[in-house]
Amino acid sequence: MLVSLCLFGCATPLDPQRDSERIGTALGIPAGDVRFTSYCIFDEARKWPRPQFTWNEGAVIATDRKLYITSERLTKETGKARIELSFSEMSSIGEARYGLGRQLQLIHGDYIVILQITGNKMFGSSEGSKKLLEFIASKGVRITTPETFYHPKLNSPMVIPVSM
Repeated sequence: MLVSLCLFGCATPLDPQRDSERIGTALGIPAGDVRFTSYCIFDEARKWPRPQFTWNEGAVIATDRKLYITSERLTKETGKARIELSFSEMSSIGEARYGLGRQLQLIHGDYIVILQITGNKMFGSSEGSKKLLEFIASKGVRITTPETFYHPKLNSPMVIPVSM
């Protein structure tokens, strides 16, 4: 017989009004500059030949000039942005869908950023995806229709046989 356990955790969704001071301090930006923030899962890879992605938990933050994607913990010590892009560096953004899943695909140079907005760190947020897509488009980034929905490269689950 095999036994497997799954533990899930939820968190209160990030809010620019409530969390902007903490986020601003962690990233070294003025709190008043934060326009959008949410939890997310993300990765970045070269576009060709076929990008491979793994999921990293984090947060996405948008100001009027830049998009920051950072590690899960937003503290002054660990909040360094893993991805920091000005809107002028982005050539396009699009939303791919697969069933109920929504995925933003952001192209910059030879790279693609895959981003899924997870409002409470567990479930996808179609409202959050739509807000971020519209915000980025309002900064002059072209909206495109992605060719595919990228599924993450999953690590093999650890299975521990238990005999009874």
